Amino acid sequence: MIEVEKKFLLTKEQEKNLINGAEFITEKVFTDTYYDTVDFSLTSKDKWLRSRAGKWELKVSLDRTPGREADIYDEIEDENKIKEYLGLSGEDMEEALRKNGYFKFCTCKTTRKKYKNGDYGIDIDYVDYGDFNYQLAEIELMAKDQNEVKYALKKNN
Repeated sequence: MIEVEKKFLLTKEQEKNLINGAEFITEKVFTDTYYDTVDFSLTSKDKWLRSRAGKWELKVSLDRTPGREADIYDEIEDENKIKEYLGLSGEDMEEALRKNGYFKFCTCKTTRKKYKNGDYGIDIDYVDYGDFNYQLAEIELMAKDQNEVKYALKKNN
């Protein structure tokens, strides 16, 4: 699936307006650990490798154009496909990462409230990095292919 999302920092008043009329879906708390190389070969290219609740995810930006309308990511959630994409081998992902120069560079705890409003998913995240916190809203549509991405971008305007 391809994720088309816009992110916003919100005040409490803006949050209230954003979720007004939306259906509350769930609230979850999870911890993410992000990995990269010493020269940040992934994150510097808007690629995000993380472990969440024992599952691996790699988000790869499909559009790095400055001033783009939205963030568009291919989400790879199959561990073998992630290894293939990164050129890793071996059974254990953490061991394969370590052997290839990857390290844990960030861990954060997120409390996420999910809402639905029509076709749109709305996530309100409260993120705790230990030494600082922030609140972020993500408004997203999921697309199966590039044609649906074009539709999602038009719909967001």
